[in-house]
Amino acid sequence: MELHGRLPKHVTKGRIALIPKKGCSTDINNWRPITVLNESYRILSGIIAHEIEPILNLKL
Repeated sequence: MELHGRLPKHVTKGRIALIPKKGCSTDINNWRPITVLNESYRILSGIIAHEIEPILNLKL
């Protein structure tokens, strides 16, 4: 990761899960898709966001 500046593919892959809303479950509009991400990706993206936030705030 450090050598190429990229995350391994297995870290960035997610799974899409459908969550039912209220109403008729046979209507596609009553389902909400969410992406379940790898825990490592979530932790790393949080760390990166925390590190770059002060830099972004200075430029705004």
